[in-house]
Amino acid sequence: MVDGSARWKNSNGHNYLEIYAPNHYQLGTLEGYHLSKQIKSFKKVIKFLSLTFNSKDYSYKKLIKLSKDYEPFIPDRLHLEMEGMADSVNQISFDDILLQNCFLDIFYGILIPKFSNSSALKNFEIGCTSFGVRNKRRTLIAQNFDFPFFFKPSVAFVYVHIPGYPSIFSLRLGALLTLPMGVNSFGVSVRINAIKSIRQGGISIPSSIRVREGLEKAKTAQAFLNYITRRDCTASCNLLISDLSNVFSLEVIPYRYEKREINECVTKSNTFISESLQLSLIDPKYSKKRQKYADRRIKSAYEKSGGQLNEKSLLSILKDYPIICRRNFLKPMTLAYLTDHYFGIGNPRSNPSGLVPIFNSKYSNYFELKSNPGNYSCHV
Repeated sequence: MVDGSARWKNSNGHNYLEIYAPNHYQLGTLEGYHLSKQIKSFKKVIKFLSLTFNSKDYSYKKLIKLSKDYEPFIPDRLHLEMEGMADSVNQISFDDILLQNCFLDIFYGILIPKFSNSSALKNFEIGCTSFGVRNKRRTLIAQNFDFPFFFKPSVAFVYVHIPGYPSIFSLRLGALLTLPMGVNSFGVSVRINAIKSIRQGGISIPSSIRVREGLEKAKTAQAFLNYITRRDCTASCNLLISDLSNVFSLEVIPYRYEKREINECVTKSNTFISESLQLSLIDPKYSKKRQKYADRRIKSAYEKSGGQLNEKSLLSILKDYPIICRRNFLKPMTLAYLTDHYFGIGNPRSNPSGLVPIFNSKYSNYFELKSNPGNYSCHV
């Protein structure tokens, strides 16, 4: 496997791209070739969104200029992967790849805080719902990924294998090395909810790169947590981080993290629970109704199960229409979802779920970790 290999696979009607590569540059060339449609689609999305800021001198070229401030923080091997992408997609430059990987950081860390009164920005919404559960014997984690409908052609699930690194299955948006919505072969899993905040983010490693590197290094949720909080955050968000034994919740604003270890269950949407962070929200009422409703659903299911909630029950909550599973194309709608073992492009209500391949692969450490978790530790 000198040059690696890649092919699209299907699980119960849901496609995902599986890639084997000897190094990060070759991984990038395979990603670029097979995800070229998604990358070009996402470039069109960003160009469309940039029109909102033309009067404020935030054209596509200006956004690229902003993204270059983040470039020095990108690890060399992941920079090479981005170079490989750019080298294998016609009419796409490295600058395009860089901007896509800085998209969340620029929009949620700079533009939304800076122009918080903009009506156009108020109408731009990312509205996901996430759940974390710590049962008596195992953990569960899940998320509906809700974006405006025009993002859908940019979305794909990708499963990567590189020698010396854990395999990673994650949701991608265009050229992003990963969205913060994925799992590695040690069972470390992460989910994100973007939050509109008045707090402008610091310039640091882009969130897509930070999560990807965390998933490449961490063998435990604690190790991932230690890594992710080591540097200044670039935008406001909620994070759920889990492994086979633990679930952690992070509420994040620039230069501040509020961490909580979950003993039973937790819901995350696009707002903060912590009272101390309410003043950071652009709209303190946004997502509160969905937050409270989803919280009632998960707590009721958890109590009825006697602290032994199973994944199918959790999946049924993701299907809850219209508040959690959303299908109105005029608003953020569920474009993808991911639990520990199930995934799909589209919403979980309309189609059968695919099976996350990481738990059926000969390249996975999952079952070894599950049978003897005490053997694993990580310092990153």
